[in-house]
Amino acid sequence: MMERNRPRIRPRILEWLASHKGMISLRELQSATGEELSALLPSVLDRAFKGEFLISKSKLYFAYDSNMKRERITNRVPSAKPVGIGKLPDKKLAFNKISTKDGTGKTNIITDKGSAVLGVLFEIDESEIVNLDKIEGGYERQNITVLDNDGKPISAFTYVSTKINDALKPHDTYLNYLIQGAEDNGLPQDYIDNLKKIETVPDPEKQR
Repeated sequence: MMERNRPRIRPRILEWLASHKGMISLRELQSATGEELSALLPSVLDRAFKGEFLISKSKLYFAYDSNMKRERITNRVPSAKPVGIGKLPDKKLAFNKISTKDGTGKTNIITDKGSAVLGVLFEIDESEIVNLDKIEGGYERQNITVLDNDGKPISAFTYVSTKINDALKPHDTYLNYLIQGAEDNGLPQDYIDNLKKIETVPDPEKQR
């Protein structure tokens, strides 16, 4: 029976190897079934020893801001791969973080019992987190626990700011990034509708 199954598995392995140009995530290896892993590891290790692959460590990043938009996050962090939707309970989305560039309001997380912040979980190579830290100026990286679609707790990290002004509003281009990211990743329609109701100010720089 094992021999009969191998031809079905091997094309998947070859396709998987071909799609990974230079980097393999340990999280992806861990998600493989036992039989797939047994067939996959010899090829991965052989190519790793030859210098064709680097086996990388990765972490889950909870994006609740403009980074939900896939083109935006992958331009900033090329290794980012969406893995699902996350929910941060007893927190509320705010736009009170003071932008370091134009002084408008950027997303932030505040405590609000009974509320929840939704976002997208991205798998990110650990080596690129430092770059993301620099991009997220004015924020502090925090380790959090979010819930997946099944209510299962998952460890991740996100960015929160204490440099706030509750009178601020986001500019329209920034809010559109959030809405597009929420739509692209399948966040609930009522959450998207609430994003569309947020009051904005004109974008001081229309081309971003």
